[in-house]
Amino acid sequence: MKKLLLFFFLFCMFSTTLKAQSFVAAYAASFAPTKIHFGRINLTIADIKGSSPYLDSEYKVGTVLTTDDVLCKDIPLRYNCFDDTLECRFNNVGYNLEPKDKIKRAEFGEQVFVYKDFKAGWGIHKSYFEIFSEGKATLCAHFSIKFYEAGELKGYADSKPARFDDLSEICYIFVKNSPARKILSYKNLIKVLADKKSEVNSFVNKEKLSVKKVEDLKRIVTYYNSL
Repeated sequence: MKKLLLFFFLFCMFSTTLKAQSFVAAYAASFAPTKIHFGRINLTIADIKGSSPYLDSEYKVGTVLTTDDVLCKDIPLRYNCFDDTLECRFNNVGYNLEPKDKIKRAEFGEQVFVYKDFKAGWGIHKSYFEIFSEGKATLCAHFSIKFYEAGELKGYADSKPARFDDLSEICYIFVKNSPARKILSYKNLIKVLADKKSEVNSFVNKEKLSVKKVEDLKRIVTYYNSL
């Protein structure tokens, strides 16, 4: 993995635009594959029931912008919710795109991801977020999914298979370069958009909007950015 990281970003240093095929031709031998086995008995995704660890298991061709402002084009990408990792594919083999804090922005299909600070408890952490609406305030979502080991149930029930389950999607908002903050209530929303509290409050009440609905949050953030 360390070799993958080193070669990826050393190569990027010598070009402002990096094409996927050039990258592959130069450094294919140094790639480290993504994890393909899960759990105590090394199951593959095909052996695991329930949801997929991916938002979309299909790779989509896109671009990656590094923190050094190097644009890497024509990269097949997908997002792994379980590992919180962007994966790329070359020659039909998947690889992790790391280190994460070197990824400024990734766009593929209709999705846009950023690797961003967020507030959790008393601390600041980092994770990938999908961008829903951008501007002075940015609305985004954090995804996670759990993996459950296979286990026997009591009585005459069938054994319980290993599975991915409990996909979580939680909306966050960040203003300018501040850490993203979780939006679970109207109180959370107003705290983040405090500089326009009166205007936002009037707009939400007038339009009868709810912070529980993503489309309503998009409307609120769009309105805030118009002020």
